[in-house]
Amino acid sequence: MPIDVTNNFDQLQLRRIANLEERLRDLFTAQSRFVSNTQVTELLTAISTELSAMNTTLSSLERRIAILEDIPDID
Repeated sequence: MPIDVTNNFDQLQLRRIANLEERLRDLFTAQSRFVSNTQVTELLTAISTELSAMNTTLSSLERRIAILEDIPDID
């Protein structure tokens, strides 16, 4: 049975299909943004870990420099 655009029932069904398609597009958009947020969270975690390691290295270097500065000159 073909769709008759002059039939009220068919028009209602076409509107419902169009609304469902729009909601589906909204869901796909939300999903793509969710994935992006997950990727941002993963990147933030990696950067935070690297920053923590760099801070540890910096503290170690500062301690070593302080030790070297406290050694008296041998003349």
